[in-house]
Amino acid sequence: MNSIFDQIPTHLDLPSEDQLPHSQAAEFYYRRGLRHEFLGLIQSAIEAYNFAILQDPTHANAYFSRGSLLKSSNICEALQDLAKASDLYFEQMNCENHRKAKLALETLRIANRLPKNTALQPLRIETAAIRVKPAAAG
Repeated sequence: MNSIFDQIPTHLDLPSEDQLPHSQAAEFYYRRGLRHEFLGLIQSAIEAYNFAILQDPTHANAYFSRGSLLKSSNICEALQDLAKASDLYFEQMNCENHRKAKLALETLRIANRLPKNTALQPLRIETAAIRVKPAAAG
């Protein structure tokens, strides 16, 4: 008996990254990650999300999806990705997804009995250091 998954094509006629404008490459990899995640190809999905983030470091959905997949294998990276997604959603004024990311982040912390801000201090310090402008010479 064939399942619905047997009917999903393993290769779609999608353009390669080289054929896409730079602005669309991140979305291309993000959607590839979603497809691989749906097919159960978790490592391949994570790699696609990695490429999406490399193309566009503000792609909140890629951070959220990668963080969701990393929950079972790397808690610290999952926490960082979910926190980054939450911050990006907030900056992009996407309130619904901001709440969704915050809930996923808090649920992961509670499920693993981690105190608030666990593993996020290096991320926050690094982010703060990037935003600080050097003082002008007097």
